[in-house]
Amino acid sequence: MDLLPKEQTNPEPKAQVSRDLSPQLITILTTEHYNLQNGRASTIADAGGRAGLFISAVSTALVALAFIGQVSNFQVPFFVFSLILFPTLFFLGIVTFERTLQSTIEDVLYARGMSRLRHLFLEYAPDLRPYFILSTSDDAAATLQKIGMGHTYWQILLGTPGTIAVITSVIGGTFIGLLLDAIFRLPFEICVGAGIICFLASVGFSLWYHKHKFFRAIQDQPTLFPGSLQ
Repeated sequence: MDLLPKEQTNPEPKAQVSRDLSPQLITILTTEHYNLQNGRASTIADAGGRAGLFISAVSTALVALAFIGQVSNFQVPFFVFSLILFPTLFFLGIVTFERTLQSTIEDVLYARGMSRLRHLFLEYAPDLRPYFILSTSDDAAATLQKIGMGHTYWQILLGTPGTIAVITSVIGGTFIGLLLDAIFRLPFEICVGAGIICFLASVGFSLWYHKHKFFRAIQDQPTLFPGSLQ
């Protein structure tokens, strides 16, 4: 399923650029390209660091939970510890999902900026076109393909925000099941079923939110150079 919305291109005619590149202009373009490249590296590092922190917290919490369960024989102390631990992990998962999604949007924005500069380079030196592997178009489809992203819901799950959303949903569903068991002493099947329903609802909402915010950000940035420069 193709998730890309129809993009709006800039209706204004493209300005003609001078063929005489001064040293000052070359410096400006090189600096801008360098800044965009550093920006992409920063967003990737930030997303990886946030995701690593979340996964480490979940792993450590589960180990601690296992020890508490053994010591308390899965009695009241275990449920008290679980009902405090899982909401904390769920909150950490939500903020990690939101931040990694912001980093992904920033990464795509910087990639589109680099594509525009690459388009400008080839306007001045079209003979170098065979030596450029990446696309010179700044439309969403070309940019996503360039950074290794597809257009399907499956691709959303493959990204860092999608992975964090699934893990967070598991934590939320587990918390609901434990809460029903601790308060109402419902049968095991009902607690598990309620947890699964909450998990599916959380994943579905996360996918919708991811798609809505991601592609709205893409639409807010108009496409100046659709297609590839020949």
